[in-house]
Amino acid sequence: MSKGDLHIGFGNNGRLNQPVAHAQFVSNVVDYGMNIQQALEAPRFTVPNDSCEIPIESRVKPEVLNELAKRGHHFAVRKEYSTVMGRGQAVLHDFQERR
Repeated sequence: MSKGDLHIGFGNNGRLNQPVAHAQFVSNVVDYGMNIQQALEAPRFTVPNDSCEIPIESRVKPEVLNELAKRGHHFAVRKEYSTVMGRGQAVLHDFQERR
């Protein structure tokens, strides 16, 4: 992803979770203004293939889980930094610094 002279290379492992994890990373940076470390460390969820329960990390605030549950979502709460969500890496490069 890039904006002007800033370029971010990122990726994650996690097989079927990759598209969801990539979208969450980009949203964390673009929509929520997180730096790349914050975006990688933010709590995550994934979308299962065979269940209506959404795997989500226990680091998500209970009030957020409660509000989403009121709206009809069902969760399988996982431990913090669950391997189900995959792992990620990112690097930011500012081409302006070369000039």
